[in-house]
Amino acid sequence: MVEATTPAQAFEELVTAAFRILDFGEVDQHGWHKSGQNYPDGYIFAPNRRERDYIVVYDAKARAGQGYSHSLDDTRAFEDYLRAVPYFRSVHKRALVVVSSGFARQPPSIRDGTLTFLPARILAQLVTLKVMNENLVTHDVIEPLLFEGTIVEDDVFRHWKDHHNLREIQFGRE
Repeated sequence: MVEATTPAQAFEELVTAAFRILDFGEVDQHGWHKSGQNYPDGYIFAPNRRERDYIVVYDAKARAGQGYSHSLDDTRAFEDYLRAVPYFRSVHKRALVVVSSGFARQPPSIRDGTLTFLPARILAQLVTLKVMNENLVTHDVIEPLLFEGTIVEDDVFRHWKDHHNLREIQFGRE
């Protein structure tokens, strides 16, 4: 196995590990492991692949300062990523989730799916919730966040936690 040698590669590895901890059916990592071609960092397939209920394409963007600022070229690449999804035509719901330290602006609309920006700190909180409450924080509970179509800011995350009665969970030591 090839080890991550740059901060961007290490960040991608951490994002992939987080999605695996969140117990989505199948998480296939690509990204820097498939050099020479334009791949997303990975795919998350719905736990029941027979129904092909949904698929999430994810891309980790390691950025300092203000965080990730997308361009028109990024939007085109994201649309290509979604169209390249295995079983594209038979998947009912498709999303592309970009994980970064922050985002300069809201995600644009894209064809053939939903684009959601997920701050890394929110992903870390989801992992903490999952570890502390394995039976409450399931892929079915997390899925709506991935199809939000916006930046999953603190207020969106707080609303999601309230909706699922997760507001009483304390982070840190008990």
